[in-house]
Amino acid sequence: MFKFFKRSPNRAEKQKETNTLCVLPWNHLFIDVKGHFTQCCYRSSYEPFKDINGDIIRADQPDAVERYLESPKLQRIKKKMLSGERPQECSNCYAKEACGNESYRTLSNIEFKKTLENIQEGKKPTIEYLDLRPGNICNLKCRMCGPESSVLTIPEASILANDDNRFLNYQSVNWHKSTTFIENILRHAKTLKKLHFAGGEPFIIPQVKNIINDLSQDPIAKEITLSFNTNLTVLPTSLAKNFSDFKEVNIFVSLDGTQEVNDYIRYPSRFKDIELNLMQLEKKFKEWRIGEVRVHTAISIYNIFNLPSLYKYLSRYKRVSNVPDIDLVNYPEELSIKVLPKKLKDKVNKYYEKELLPNLKDKGQIHYMLNEMASEDCSHLLPSFVTRTKLMDEKRCQNFKKTIPELAGLMQ
Repeated sequence: MFKFFKRSPNRAEKQKETNTLCVLPWNHLFIDVKGHFTQCCYRSSYEPFKDINGDIIRADQPDAVERYLESPKLQRIKKKMLSGERPQECSNCYAKEACGNESYRTLSNIEFKKTLENIQEGKKPTIEYLDLRPGNICNLKCRMCGPESSVLTIPEASILANDDNRFLNYQSVNWHKSTTFIENILRHAKTLKKLHFAGGEPFIIPQVKNIINDLSQDPIAKEITLSFNTNLTVLPTSLAKNFSDFKEVNIFVSLDGTQEVNDYIRYPSRFKDIELNLMQLEKKFKEWRIGEVRVHTAISIYNIFNLPSLYKYLSRYKRVSNVPDIDLVNYPEELSIKVLPKKLKDKVNKYYEKELLPNLKDKGQIHYMLNEMASEDCSHLLPSFVTRTKLMDEKRCQNFKKTIPELAGLMQ
C-alpha cells in the first residue's frame, strides 16, 4: 500500500530508477506497534532489529534511534544495497518491480531524489521521515485485522487460534506512553520533512495528539508534512486545529465498501459517520492545509462484489480522491480472493467487465487484482473462511448471507 505519495513517476523517472538502492534505510525510521524498529512498513521480515550487543531495540529505551542507526542488520542492508545486491528483507519491493509495478522503494527514491543522490555520493543524510505505529488502541475490530492492529480483536483471535494466551502480549501495549519515546522522537524533529501515523487508530491515541501539539509550537512544523492512516469514524477537532501549523496534511482513509458492506467488515463502524467526516474534510480542505484525501480499500472475499459501488460512491466528491487505492488481503489467508472457487471468480470477472471496467480510464490496478485472483487456486481454504465468518457473525450479531448475497452459497 503506497499511501505516502501523490503521483506516479513518469516514464523518464521509471527508466532512471533501475538499481537496487533504496533511500529509506538512510533517511527514515519505522516503528511498529510493539515499539520495534525495522527498515520500513513494507518489509518482508518482521523480526525486530537488535543493537550491537544483540538486544532488541525498542522506541521507549534511551538512545533507541542511535542504536537502531548503528545496528548490524541495518548496516548490512545498506552495504548490500550499495554493492548492487538485493537484501532479502526488502524482497517485497523487488518482487513488485519484477512484475512491472512501482514499489515503495522506487516511489521513495523519486520523492527523496536529492537525498538519494547524496547517498550515492557518499554523504550522510539526516532523518527526514518518521513512520510511527503508536500502539494498537482502536475503536474497530475489522475482520482482516489482528491484535497487532486492534486490541479489540483479541477475544475472537484467541478463539480462532484455540489459544487463550497467544495474544496476551498485545493486551497492554504501553511503550508509546513513555516520555523517553516522545523525547527520542522530538530530538530528531529538526530535520523532519514527513511524519506519518497509523495504528491502531491514530485519531484516538492520546500520544499522537501530544506529539502534534508539541511540534505545532515549533517553527519547524512549517517544514513537516503530516499524514495519517485512519478509519475516519472520528475526526477530532482538538487535533485538527493544529493542522494549519504544518506544511501540509494528508489523510488516508481506510474504507472497504459502501453502507452495510463496510460496516460488516469494519465492525462496529457506521458508514454515515465516515461520510459526515469525509464531507467535513472537503469543507476544511484549505483551512486545515490538506494536501490530499485518499481512500484505501483492502480487497477480500467480503467486498469483491462491492468495489464497483465504492467507485460510484466516491465519484460524488470534489476533493476526496475518486479512485480508491486497492490493496489485496493476503492474511488471514482464508480471506484472500484467491480462495474463491473458479465459478465465482468467473462471476467476478463478468461483473467487473459490465459494471466497472468500461467506466475506468486507468484499469491497471483492477487488472492486477483480477490477475492475482486467477493466479492461484486456494479454494481448499474455504472451510477456514466459513469457520471464521460464522464465528464472527455469531459474536457480532451479523449475517454474511444477508449482507453479501452474491456469495451466500459459500456458507452452505
